[in-house]
Amino acid sequence: MGQARPLLRLSSRADQLGLARRIKAERLTARQAELEARTLSQGRPPRAPEQTGLMEKKSADIVRLERRVTDLLGAEFRLDEGRAVINYYGDLSILDGILERIGYRG
Repeated sequence: MGQARPLLRLSSRADQLGLARRIKAERLTARQAELEARTLSQGRPPRAPEQTGLMEKKSADIVRLERRVTDLLGAEFRLDEGRAVINYYGDLSILDGILERIGYRG
C-alpha cells in the first residue's frame, strides 16, 4: 500500500505504469517509490521553443494522438522534431510490453 500511494500523485498513465513496474521489478520501498514519484511529477524541464525547433505549440490533434498512443502502448509517446519517441525509462519490462503491443515476437 505504501508503494502504491505515490502512483496517485502522477497525472500521466504512462508514468504511473512505468513507476509501478519499477516498484515491482526493483522492489522499491515506500520511501523510494515516493521519491521517484516526486521526481516524475515535477516533470522534465520543458525545453524552450528555440531548442525544440518548434516555434508554435503542438496542435490539439497532435496532443490527442500522443495521449492515445501513450494509452495504447502503456508508455509515454510523443512526436518531437520529426521523430516518434517512446520512453521506457530503461525498464526492460516496459519495453517488453511495448514490443508485445505492437506485435513483435522475438
